[in-house]
Amino acid sequence: MKNCLIVALCFLSLSSFAGVLTSEPGTQKIEGVGIATAAKLKIKDQEQALTLIGAGLRTKKVVVVTVNVYVAELFSSDASKFVRQDAEALNSLEVSRTIALRMNFLRAVEADKVQVSFRDALVANNVDLKDASVDAFLKAVSAGGEAQEGKSLLVASQKNADGTESVFYEDTTGKLTETKGAAGFSKKIMSIWLGTPSDVGVEKLKASLIKGQ
Repeated sequence: MKNCLIVALCFLSLSSFAGVLTSEPGTQKIEGVGIATAAKLKIKDQEQALTLIGAGLRTKKVVVVTVNVYVAELFSSDASKFVRQDAEALNSLEVSRTIALRMNFLRAVEADKVQVSFRDALVANNVDLKDASVDAFLKAVSAGGEAQEGKSLLVASQKNADGTESVFYEDTTGKLTETKGAAGFSKKIMSIWLGTPSDVGVEKLKASLIKGQ
């Protein structure tokens, strides 16, 4: 019975149904990337209006050089309830029915490095990598291939009527993968950006997202 429950919660869909995030452009730019003011996420023929919480630049130190990796935009269906304080930001996202984080890549990054970056952040937040839903999400990231320069990766989450939560990963080719997990699954994944920072680059990005830059 326990095994059946795990399988049910961690159902992984590898179909390539269209998950489209369309956004309303604003006037702000970060490293040449235009930042949206709002967006609409359409998944499984359901469309959800989202409002921008914040945006910021993800940097990474490579040997002795700090490089720009991507510009992130964080959207929520309940942005007005987001708490712009370091210690409460992640928890406040739990009231959001739908969340989307778009990463606009400024350089190409290999699939394994994207996955390692996510995995390191999850470890920093004491997330069990052996959790079936987390493991399935990381496998989806690996299968998604490299993050291509000038294109975007999307991580979105949605609360379901049965109490489970779905996390969607859209790679830079447009393939969308859904992973289902128990309540709290989306919080674990969003801790990559709004939890305990895994490095200085994530720390600065988190501060920008919270500030609403």
